[in-house]
Amino acid sequence: MSDLDNDIDTHIAVIGMACRLPGANSPDEFWANLVGGVDSIRPIPVEVRRSWGEDPAWAADPRYVAMHGLVDGVGDFDAEFFGYTPRDAAVLNPQHQMFLECAWEALERAGYHPGDVPGPVSVYAGAGRNGYGRIVLERPDLLPGVDVMAATIANEPEHLSTQVSYRLGLTGPSVTVQTACSSSLVAVHEAARALLAGDCDMALAGGITLRLPQIGYRHQEGGTMSPDGRCRTFSADAKGIVGGDGAGIVVLRRLQEALDDGDTVHAVLIGSAVNNDGRERAGYTAPGMRGQTEVIRLAHTAAGISGDSIDYVESHGTGTPVGDPIEVAALTKAFASAATRPGSIKLGAVKTNIGHTDTAAGVAGLIKATLALENQYVPGNLNSREPNPRIDFMSSPFTLPTAGADWTTTKGRPRRAGVSSFGIGGTNAHAVLQEAPRHDGQPDTWPVHVLTLAARTPSALDVMTERLATHLTHRRDQPLADIAHTLQTGRQAFPYRRFVVCADHDSARAALASSAAADTGAVAAQAPPVLFRLPGADVPAAALTGELATVFPAFHRAADDCAKTLGRQNTAPTALFTLQYALVQLWQDWGVRPDSWQAGPVGELVLACRSGAIDLATAARLLHGLKGRENEAETPVRAEMPRALVVDLPTTGPDGAVAALLSSAGQLWQAGAPLDWHAVAHGTRRRRVPLPTYPFERRPFAVRPATPVTETPVTTGEEQAAAAETVGSEPRPMSVAERLTILFQEVLGTVDEGADFFELGGDSLAAIQLVSLIETAFGVTPPVDVVFDTPAIPDLARAIEGLLAESEGDAS
Repeated sequence: MSDLDNDIDTHIAVIGMACRLPGANSPDEFWANLVGGVDSIRPIPVEVRRSWGEDPAWAADPRYVAMHGLVDGVGDFDAEFFGYTPRDAAVLNPQHQMFLECAWEALERAGYHPGDVPGPVSVYAGAGRNGYGRIVLERPDLLPGVDVMAATIANEPEHLSTQVSYRLGLTGPSVTVQTACSSSLVAVHEAARALLAGDCDMALAGGITLRLPQIGYRHQEGGTMSPDGRCRTFSADAKGIVGGDGAGIVVLRRLQEALDDGDTVHAVLIGSAVNNDGRERAGYTAPGMRGQTEVIRLAHTAAGISGDSIDYVESHGTGTPVGDPIEVAALTKAFASAATRPGSIKLGAVKTNIGHTDTAAGVAGLIKATLALENQYVPGNLNSREPNPRIDFMSSPFTLPTAGADWTTTKGRPRRAGVSSFGIGGTNAHAVLQEAPRHDGQPDTWPVHVLTLAARTPSALDVMTERLATHLTHRRDQPLADIAHTLQTGRQAFPYRRFVVCADHDSARAALASSAAADTGAVAAQAPPVLFRLPGADVPAAALTGELATVFPAFHRAADDCAKTLGRQNTAPTALFTLQYALVQLWQDWGVRPDSWQAGPVGELVLACRSGAIDLATAARLLHGLKGRENEAETPVRAEMPRALVVDLPTTGPDGAVAALLSSAGQLWQAGAPLDWHAVAHGTRRRRVPLPTYPFERRPFAVRPATPVTETPVTTGEEQAAAAETVGSEPRPMSVAERLTILFQEVLGTVDEGADFFELGGDSLAAIQLVSLIETAFGVTPPVDVVFDTPAIPDLARAIEGLLAESEGDAS
């Protein structure tokens, strides 16, 4: 089969990526580390280990290794962004927290947000198990009322995918994949199958592993863990695995639909396969050569290619003396072909950079291979001095590069890469990637564009503005039209909003810098009424019509309709009517329905015509007849609209009519008026491009194990005096409301006497927990319905006081 005979109908586009890997919080940072040969495995700081309850005696063991591929910010989370109360965020496993943020970032990098996706979105992902759930249950002093069920839902891997689907409102299949180390690449395979089967129109696929507590490991002589905390895959001095934390997600779509919709395609998944070793291996945890060979062959068959067309393989590559030779032997057998030349395929191992990220290992390798294809560059492998003598590289088609190099390929053949991931238990996965098809950019005919920014808080909006300005400095290759389109349609319209109208990257940076200093209020819960003022006779109507018609197709069509009906009479009333008529049509196409208009006599005819009261022909007769139509000095107001947003449509200015019109669109959007940005860009061929993602405002929520207090705390003289004054005195008993306030704090992690239980984030499960705490604190058990009927602290306190009075009456 020819390499160019691939069926595009079975191809899957990688249109977005997000990752949190050792030393990297984004794909861009990850790639910079790979190209720079950065070893991101580092010592676990003593303070971190001790905060997680490290046993000092264990740390003194000479076999103890405190090296790990660490991810920054474990346990830091923007809880409010995703609707979690502080208490629920503390219970939620940091794996779930980080994966949820990565899911949002991956969608944004693809140019989408959960409210604007092309159909059902699925989630296929896997997570490792860690000890955080046990820590949560062991801290009732910090998290009273958290039972096993609540801890399980917030911590166990089986809830990873469905938590994402629930919080982001995604309605496609939501499946957690658990095949140990191969989980995330198996997830990619299953997501691709779901897309091809029509189960969804977009898929998030990936995995995460955060090992908690973070206290290192003890290696055993002859064991699988590295004694010095370095990963030396395929090297003569390879001694074992080094652990690493990490998360990765790719966004997938059917290729043709991605191309049709202007998505950025980073790489194309042209085939994948999954199998199991069965019993053909030395033991349950041992790798099997036959299974690895077969899964690679199956992936080649699914892709419709031969092995000699692949230039690069990202290996599983754990760095163990036993596993590495088996993997290369399996690869050699799978790629055995007379057409495959010795040394023609480069072999990579990302674990030398970041360690073994377990459940996230497969997607980490996939992201590396995708970036290599996109950048046409193969990074070198770290920590390899001489090849493992048990690996016969001379008889294989593989070479192990220790330095990075440009990725060249045979003319006329696309670059291709294979990615392997093998799990303990024998589930193997292999994927074949191909470089993305080249796209021809469309010339930009617009003189200016609107850049829109929206965030949940003013501080996040400022950071977002700064990030975009920096991005514009470094990515001048991205057309400003595509940047504007991505911001308008691929970002959620949060309450705090800002916009700038600009002509190029330089003017955009300047406008963003000046806008960051401006006060920006939140969009009101209800958008203000909108008053449109149609242009009067004092504007050059014919010139404005010509300028707008060259940019906006809907305006051009409406102007043509007027010309056909009114005749091409070069009179001021005719030109003004045409301008006003086309403007009204354009705004209707953009989804804007003003509450009121301000117009003169010609405008009155336009509005009557647009409302259906008269047709264009009637309007023409009235226009050319009902004297005075040319006099637009008087501009009566059709209706008074107090506190209305007044929009002038449009006037000439230093930047022209298009800039004035788009500025009006920006004002409406900023005020919260409905505006269809897709319609605004109608008639153009815009693309979604990767831009800076939402600046999460994270706070630490992770609970640490209880540690005994070994020293008596030192108090100040004032504290000692205050303590002496209270000796022998009776403390004032707390009221029911005060005690109830404490219980609210324990259940929700926050309290506000002016808000009720459910406004603070409570739900039915939390209500049950609250009732349990009330029973313990007061000795009475109100029905759960009482919490729903009286959710505010003062009202609920009165209900409890009533129950206490009844209880005392019964006792007497």
